[in-house]
Amino acid sequence: MKQQTPAMRLNSLADFLDTLPADALFRYESIMAGPLGWAAQMPEFRRLGLGCIEDNAGKIHVVLWDQPPSVESSLVAASEIFGLRNDEAAFLFQPGRRCVMCAWESPGKGATAGVVATHIRRFVKAKEGLE
Repeated sequence: MKQQTPAMRLNSLADFLDTLPADALFRYESIMAGPLGWAAQMPEFRRLGLGCIEDNAGKIHVVLWDQPPSVESSLVAASEIFGLRNDEAAFLFQPGRRCVMCAWESPGKGATAGVVATHIRRFVKAKEGLE
């Protein structure tokens, strides 16, 4: 089986997000309900070690299975799985962020799954244009 590139993984996530109901993305307060949390539910990313864990305060973190949960664990996991720098991961997976190479802001907290999928694809195209 062919190894997926980071761009292929991001596009796979975007394709999955397009299948979700419009209001599914940020139904809950934790990152678990955001795009990265949904990625942690996908078998292809679970096989790579992406998962969710609850900390002592009851907050859900997306982590690589060998990581303890922390404030930064979700960004570290996203960076590892999708081949991103931490600032790029924040731009893709946190609402209302900016990225140096992109001229737009990431979708806000109320964004639909389709809007976030479009944002991810737009980022992939922008990044590929720089390589």
